[in-house]
Amino acid sequence: MIDKQMPQQHSPSPRPSPQPSPARDSRRLASSAGGRGSKAGLPKPRIGLLSFAHYHANFWGEVFAERAVLAGIWDDDAARGQEAAARLGAPHFADLDQLLGLCTAVGIC
Repeated sequence: MIDKQMPQQHSPSPRPSPQPSPARDSRRLASSAGGRGSKAGLPKPRIGLLSFAHYHANFWGEVFAERAVLAGIWDDDAARGQEAAARLGAPHFADLDQLLGLCTAVGIC
């Protein structure tokens, strides 16, 4: 006679609860206050855009100008950087370190 045993049922291990995250907490704070940036009482980020060699930098420049503070633009091609800065109404920086000193974040395109 063959002994057929039922497979044992294992109860699933409990999942660990997520650890607090500063990013998650700031998003929750912003959403509970009814918006982002200054709408939530938080300062808008100061963003520098580095390089307009790729077309998508134009899109990001418009987004950052609308939703944040576009602190400035730097490009290794000075003429291209100056043209982008004029179009977006932002200052152009020939000195990358000077721009980085004014930013809380950068976009590199």
